[in-house]
Amino acid sequence: MQRKRTFIIVVTLLMATFTVLTSCNMQDVEYANYGSMTDIATDYETIIITDIVMTYPLPQTTPCVPVTTTCAPGCRCHPSIFSTVEPPENGIIETAGQLYAVLIKGDPTADYTVVAKELDMSNYTWDGMKDYSGTFDFGGCVIKNARDSLFVSVDGGTVKNLVLADAKYVYSHDDASEDINPKTGDVGNMYYSPIVRYANDITMSNVTVEPSVAVHSYIWFENSAHGGLVGYAEGSNIVIEDCTFAGEYTTDSIRASLGGIAGYIASQVGDTLSLEDPENSSVLLNNCLNLGAVNNLGYGMDSKVGGIVGWLGNGAAIGCGNYGNVSSNDNGQTAGVVGYLSNAAYIQNCINAAIVKGNYYVGGICGYSNGADRYFENCVNLGSIQSYLDHDGGIAGLLKGQEKLINCFNLDSTCEAFAKYKLDDEVVIDPANVSKDIRATLTNCADLSSIVDLCAKLLSVAPSMLEMIPRA
Repeated sequence: MQRKRTFIIVVTLLMATFTVLTSCNMQDVEYANYGSMTDIATDYETIIITDIVMTYPLPQTTPCVPVTTTCAPGCRCHPSIFSTVEPPENGIIETAGQLYAVLIKGDPTADYTVVAKELDMSNYTWDGMKDYSGTFDFGGCVIKNARDSLFVSVDGGTVKNLVLADAKYVYSHDDASEDINPKTGDVGNMYYSPIVRYANDITMSNVTVEPSVAVHSYIWFENSAHGGLVGYAEGSNIVIEDCTFAGEYTTDSIRASLGGIAGYIASQVGDTLSLEDPENSSVLLNNCLNLGAVNNLGYGMDSKVGGIVGWLGNGAAIGCGNYGNVSSNDNGQTAGVVGYLSNAAYIQNCINAAIVKGNYYVGGICGYSNGADRYFENCVNLGSIQSYLDHDGGIAGLLKGQEKLINCFNLDSTCEAFAKYKLDDEVVIDPANVSKDIRATLTNCADLSSIVDLCAKLLSVAPSMLEMIPRA
């Protein structure tokens, strides 16, 4: 019998002064499956004021009979005990033992498919597959009680249709000091994630990390990267789509990149981004959600922390939403969607609807945008944005460069500033660089005091964005 897995997340936004205008001058238009905008506003106010709990469906799964091993119940076996277990020759994985065998000595170029609905990995430990370049289809299988990353590295491979649940990961600096860095081959690993630590080109789709997953990274190498699904990804063919992180990821690191989906994802090749057709960019985050807590506890400088991705460069983020609280203790960049944006980038149809706290540059969509051409289109902030050093904005903590913002809206009852250094309705200028004429142009962008007005704006320019507004 199929059962429906659901997880619960509380979207708590601190909006003591928030009020909904139930009577307004706009026409109360019906919107597909959502009722009138007054209904949307009423539901949104209910979420804000009373902390209504929302439920989200997860993939349909069926519990399976636990796989027996030679270990006593509750014990964790040393890999040598299963040294005689071999990967399935046909690539079809039916048991936890077979998955374990593939992870420790499977062919990194082969394709694998999991046909089990649920696998309990509590009796196994592994280092993880290295340099995987095939297609690994988990078939919607729920992997439970894993303690180790599934993939140390992916080299152009595909990972899809996976659900991760009931797992606690602890990555310590002592372990990292002995690990081999998959990028450099040197001792001392800086990249961590429960699924993929490092990738040189990767395709990932339909991967979900449930709320029962908690990750704690204590890595004190500078410039470490940590992600709920991918730690560090580089190359010219990176696509992560239809993925959700709903767990908890906490770092205590120095100068870290941390994101609910990915810590660092970027390409040094400028032509990987298509500004005319961003959905076909070869570095793309598409339709990804963060519903969990993303927290950086480290006290240092220049960490990049985002609900979706910590650092994004030469790429696009489209249709991504942050509904989980994001915080950082150090003087870096923090945001609901992208902590730090570098080089060319396109941020389209993205929303933040949660609390974002940081010391320095803090934004609902982006903490700090710096580099070549960058576009923000159809982006919305509904969340409370809090910077202890007063560098915050509903859309961005700081815009620095030749940005273009189109149809971007901030609910100013959650954050008074649209972006830092706003001088008028046409441009945002960084005072430190006025002589260099570094500025961002705004087209049809605004701070709005009412969710009704905000919904009206979206209805006129990007009606599909209404589907991303939280509902009770």
